Amino acid sequence: MQQNLVRSMPFSAYELSVLNSSESREKLLVDEIRDREPMRFIDLPLRNDAFENLEILTSPYMSDEKKKELDKFVRSYVPHAEIKESKLRVRW
Repeated sequence: MQQNLVRSMPFSAYELSVLNSSESREKLLVDEIRDREPMRFIDLPLRNDAFENLEILTSPYMSDEKKKELDKFVRSYVPHAEIKESKLRVRW
């Protein structure tokens, strides 16, 4: 079965290449996230069956309140979607 992934990151490919080549990438990363203008929406053309096997992986830093909001939103549109919590523990 072919698996299609949509990843959301607040950086373009160019910005990621600059971040990855920098000695102070952690500081640049935090500054980029903090100073970024919020996006109102992302418009993606999708096939009708795009959400049949939807799996959402949440961030280790996502609050319980935001997880409840996400669950409520997803259940209203894609009741069979699977929402998983990341097991990744990030250290800075």
